[in-house]
Amino acid sequence: MYAQRAEIKYSKERDNEMRLGKFLSSRTKSELEVIKESLNLTDDEILVFTELSRGRSITCVAEHCGISESTASYRIKAICDKLKRI
Repeated sequence: MYAQRAEIKYSKERDNEMRLGKFLSSRTKSELEVIKESLNLTDDEILVFTELSRGRSITCVAEHCGISESTASYRIKAICDKLKRI
């Protein structure tokens, strides 16, 4: 039972991350700059934000940033949380 819940939660998190990537990759450079400035991102989050805006997958984001996939997911979640506040 717990494993099923964890799997469903993981699936939803991956879905949200994919949506953020599609959202960012469909924006123009000027729109991305406005979004980036209004989110008050950390340096690490900016790296992830930039890679996502290029349409990269979580695996590619992690590789390009030199972090694990779970760290990339954590940073993507932080970016999503900040986006929800604006």
